[in-house]
Amino acid sequence: MKQPSLIVDINFSDPPSVKKLTFIEELSKRFLEKSEIQIESNLLSYPGLVCLINLAGSILKKGSLPAYNSILVDAKQNKSIVTFLFPASQYLFKAYCDVLVFSLGLIDDKHDNDLNAIQLKIEKFLIFLSSKAPKDINTSRFIEAAQKHSIPWIHLSNHIYQYGWGANAKILDSTFTEKTPRNAAFFARDKYLCSRLLKKSKFNVAPNYLINDPKELMNIASRIGMPVVIKPNDQDGGRGVSVNLNSADEIQSAYVKAKKFSKNILVEKHIEARDYRFQVLNGKVIWAVEREPGGVVGDGKSSVAELLAQLNSDPIRGKAGSPSLLKEINLDEEAKDLLIAQGVGLNDVPELNRFVRLRKISNIAAGGRPIPILDLVHPDNLDLISRVARVMRLDLCGIDVLVRDISVSWKDEDVYICEVNAQPELSPHLQEEVLMELIKNEGRIPITFICNNSKLDIESEILKINKKGLGVHSKDGIWINRKNIYKGKTDVYEGSLCLLTDPEVKALVSIVERLDCFNMELAYDQIDNLIIMNDIDLELDDKEFNSFKRIAEISNHIIFYDQIKKLPNIINKELSMLSLEQVMEIIEKS
Repeated sequence: MKQPSLIVDINFSDPPSVKKLTFIEELSKRFLEKSEIQIESNLLSYPGLVCLINLAGSILKKGSLPAYNSILVDAKQNKSIVTFLFPASQYLFKAYCDVLVFSLGLIDDKHDNDLNAIQLKIEKFLIFLSSKAPKDINTSRFIEAAQKHSIPWIHLSNHIYQYGWGANAKILDSTFTEKTPRNAAFFARDKYLCSRLLKKSKFNVAPNYLINDPKELMNIASRIGMPVVIKPNDQDGGRGVSVNLNSADEIQSAYVKAKKFSKNILVEKHIEARDYRFQVLNGKVIWAVEREPGGVVGDGKSSVAELLAQLNSDPIRGKAGSPSLLKEINLDEEAKDLLIAQGVGLNDVPELNRFVRLRKISNIAAGGRPIPILDLVHPDNLDLISRVARVMRLDLCGIDVLVRDISVSWKDEDVYICEVNAQPELSPHLQEEVLMELIKNEGRIPITFICNNSKLDIESEILKINKKGLGVHSKDGIWINRKNIYKGKTDVYEGSLCLLTDPEVKALVSIVERLDCFNMELAYDQIDNLIIMNDIDLELDDKEFNSFKRIAEISNHIIFYDQIKKLPNIINKELSMLSLEQVMEIIEKS
């Protein structure tokens, strides 16, 4: 198993009925995203268990907790009790337990089959679950991408994770990378300063002013020219933003709204154009979408109210502030005002394909919808966007652009840079692409595990090796490049974790005595060279032998010191017997 897991026993002496399973399947289709968890074939004869795992996986996905592709491993059946492994982030064990218990409650035949009542239960539970999830959706998707590509990851603190080991690792805080400069992030966060920098670099930006005194609002709005935009100077996600303001009442109301989010308010010229988000990695545009404002599209049969209900029932939409990909649209005052402006009533039936706008801003967080358009972007505009990222000194960023036609070069059509986001929420498929760009060869380093109960001082022999980046740990201490960095007792997990998180380490050697090998935690899921320095096969009881077999199963090469009297039949793998000099040579070349 490559991931820490919960060991779960489920008693199916009284399995759920076919009617209940059908009900849960319908529930998942209506309210939850499809689970992508793979079910092992030996458990397909337990439909209740399959239903439980799919339901739990769907809830995890909806709640933006990492849900791994393979969830059932080494299941053991004992009469009516099924034991299985449920992969889970160590710091989220409690949340995963809560999901399993909640899912079991839903498939219990004693509970009612009222879809609306169950939906309310799920929505309430998802609110609770969101408090347990990583702080942003990027982190969950990075973890899932790492799991998919066998990239090891380590939870460092809060939502900061290390992907890979030692010298081949990268640390991400959501989409802040190790290369994201502090000054660049500061500039991007301050919309006014960002626009000043971009203007100096000859980019088009909308005229804007910071407001310190609300009495200045109308003077500045008149100076800029109506209509205007009012927004907090240091917020993201469309929070507190009001656009296309034409009257004193609208401007005053927008100012009050923005002040709820920040004391620093920006007044900006409203640009009538289409709204685009570009995502840039290492100077290259990797994705682009047009952000369509929240609204409904007529089908020629349904009223606006019915179309809105259908839109909000989509499982990929969630409440405002939830981690869902898209957000629900409420029929609030803004929506009602827009309906009046378009001459449309709630009970009116829009003609086929007519778009009825219900939101002024186009942000996805406000109910907008992203439409991929990368293939439509003029090459000159791609170069322009790349230069924005370069001027901002950002390796990974989101850039918001206003332009009437993105397929026309900036030389012939004004392209306005609206905002730059130094820590953008990426489109759902991009976390995998970004991670694969940052991490090479799965981010791994060679690991040698030495089980030594012989009279040889193997520790001293290894510390003679002059190999740059070699990290060594034993029960007596930790060394990097033959220098002792920690003197004192440490176990295998702590010692190896210390080395795996040090960017100087290019290869790792764990030295343990024979009895230390068993029933211990490992900080890694793969061993390149397992080296046995003593006879073991005749000395192990069944429990110790199974533990040792577990270590052997994750080892690519198993090597025995040539003074061992005979090679034990540990596992169905090729075994080698080498001299001490040959063992040292393997470590040096690793």
